[in-house]
This record gives sequence, C-alpha cells and structure tokens, in this order.
Amino acid sequence: GGRPRHAFIGIGFRERPEAYDFQAALHDHMKYLHKMRAAEEMEHHYQQSCSVDYSLKEGETLVLDLKTKGGGGGSIRSKFFELGLSKLSLDEGGEGDYKQVSNGIMLPPPPPAPPVVLSPVLS
Repeated sequence: GGRPRHAFIGIGFRERPEAYDFQAALHDHMKYLHKMRAAEEMEHHYQQSCSVDYSLKEGETLVLDLKTKGGGGGSIRSKFFELGLSKLSLDEGGEGDYKQVSNGIMLPPPPPAPPVVLSPVLS
C-alpha cells in the first residue's frame, strides 16, 4: 500500500569531539534552514501586504528643506571651502621658503628632518 516507510540510521564515532562536531554541524544546518524558511515567509507576507510604490515617477522631483544648527538660513560652508583650500596646489609658484596657493595664502615650509645620531664605531 500507500503507507510511507521510514528508518532510523545510527552513526558511530570513535572519539567524542568528532561526534560533538557532527552534532553541532547538523544543529547549525537546521538553524540555517529555519532562518531561510522564516525569511521566505516574511518576503511572501511583505509582497502580499505592501503594494504601495514609493518610487519617483518620470519627471517627478523631491525637494528637501534642511535646517542647520546655526539657526540662520542660507548656506553655511566650512572655513576650508571659504578659504579655497579645497583647491590647494603646491605646483603654483611662490617665492622664498613659503609656497603660495591659488588664493594668496602663504604656507610655511615643512619642518626640517630630525638630526641623525651616529653611534661611535669601536675599533
């Protein structure tokens, strides 16, 4: 007949750590299968319950009005951009030990190299 059959299979290990590793691997795989099943159920539920399309349509724009912490309106830019340091270039010429950048700010020369201490050689 139509009666299903099943059988239990036993696996023996010589060492206890090997048996434990096998049991842990089976447990991890069962957890993985359970999480996959739950994720599929959540995705199926989401697809059926959430049919709202939030994407922007052709030609539609989004305008954001962001308030700054300064309290004043308008554009607040950092000193870095106000001074033009974002366009910093050491290729542009300057005179003397100072390098001049594009907006007229003079940069000091780099610090000197540390002195090299030579240990006396014993002969």
